Amino acid sequence: MSYTRLPAITKIQRNDPFVFNWPVGDSVYLTKERSWAAFQTKDPRVAAEVKGSKLITRPLDKKDHYIKRCVAMPGDSLQIINRQLYINGAMGHNPEHMQFNYIIKGGNTSTLNTKKLKSLGININDFTNYGVLSMDNKQVEGIKAMSPDLVLEIPQHYDQRGNTFPNDPTNFGNWSYDNFGPIWIPKAGSSTAINHQNIVLYSRVIGVYEHNKLK
Repeated sequence: MSYTRLPAITKIQRNDPFVFNWPVGDSVYLTKERSWAAFQTKDPRVAAEVKGSKLITRPLDKKDHYIKRCVAMPGDSLQIINRQLYINGAMGHNPEHMQFNYIIKGGNTSTLNTKKLKSLGININDFTNYGVLSMDNKQVEGIKAMSPDLVLEIPQHYDQRGNTFPNDPTNFGNWSYDNFGPIWIPKAGSSTAINHQNIVLYSRVIGVYEHNKLK
């Protein structure tokens, strides 16, 4: 009989990838392809895809795994300015294959057949459904080489008032995917002032994940 030693659990460091479960209690629409958060239906393309689906409050799902990257640690201040991440005021790490969403303007899009897109390692699902390409710099150059007259633009997102965490258009209405924060990440042993304006940043952590009554 042989035994396999499992890797030891290590502490997560900044910029480490990690796997986690779907957050508990989110309101979502489930489709055959994927899940959509309720707020995402402000995009008419998403609204069309989830039409007829039932909105559910999803329980903690230990079978549905997601992989993300830890970009900020407890005690850090995080901010995004014009799509650039900043941690504690310093420019954050930009991975080699960091992607942005692009939409195509001008040119002949028929040159972008799926075989060519796949050859560049581009996920074609979002392009097929929404006309959006998620690409790193190398893939962008590959697209331009296919058809030099194509213009690739980073899309101006649909109305984001209340659509970006903490989903509070009154106090955080100017936050978006491209310009976000600053937000302080809570740290054990530290304290921060709580008021009517910023309580929405921490209320879900306090009530749902720490199981405390919020008064």
